[in-house]
Amino acid sequence: MALSVTHYGVTLVVLLFSLNVYSESTTDNVENKLAQHSFKLIEPRDLDEIQGMIIDNTMTRLGEGFYNPFSQLLNAELDPLKVNLTVKEAATARYGSIISIIHRNTVIFRTIITPGKRKAKEEAERAVDVVISHIARWEIERKFADTFDLAHDEF
Repeated sequence: MALSVTHYGVTLVVLLFSLNVYSESTTDNVENKLAQHSFKLIEPRDLDEIQGMIIDNTMTRLGEGFYNPFSQLLNAELDPLKVNLTVKEAATARYGSIISIIHRNTVIFRTIITPGKRKAKEEAERAVDVVISHIARWEIERKFADTFDLAHDEF
C-alpha cells in the first residue's frame, strides 16, 4: 500500500510539474502573439454607455402610432442624438394609452392618447419640443455641475 501512495504521489508531482510547464509556455505564447499585434487598450472612459437610442416599450397600435412619428421627428431634429430615451406605454381600458418618455429614470413627458381621437402625431410633435428643451437643459446642468467629489453618473 505504501508503494501505491508513493506511486500516486510521484504521479501527482509529475502531473503538477507538467501543468506548470504547460501554463508557462501557454502564457508565453499568448504574450508573444499579443506583442506581434498592435491592440488599442480600452480606457475606462471609452466604456461609456451606447448613446442615441430611442427604446420602444409600446404595446398597442396607439403606442406605435405615437412612437413612429416621435422617433422620426426627433432624429430629424437632433442628428446625432446623444442621449437614450425610452417611450413607454401603459394601456388602459378606460382612457386609452398613457405614453411616457423617460430619460435617465426621469419621466420628461407624459400624455394620454385615446382611441377615438387620432392625435398621436400632434402629441408626438409636442413631445419632440419638450424633449429637445429637456435635453438642452440637462446638458447645461451636466456641464456646469460640480463634480469635484462625484462623477456625473453618481449624483
